[in-house]
Amino acid sequence: MKAEAKAQGGYQALKESADKQIDAYDTQITELDASIATTDGIIEDDKNSKTDVEGEHTATTEYIESIKPNCEWIKGASD
Repeated sequence: MKAEAKAQGGYQALKESADKQIDAYDTQITELDASIATTDGIIEDDKNSKTDVEGEHTATTEYIESIKPNCEWIKGASD
């Protein structure tokens, strides 16, 4: 009886310790999921920013190409 009571007490202590560790892991997983969501948002913002900059670059390049004939004429007409 004494041995079983001692073993039962050891089991209970081990189970409590394991339950606390599981709770700590669950908390850590929740925090990591939040961190991943935040990072994904930052990455998405950067992708949108890149798209905006690429659009501006394309528009600027097209504008420069559209005024090129006038610039060539001015360059040819002056020394």
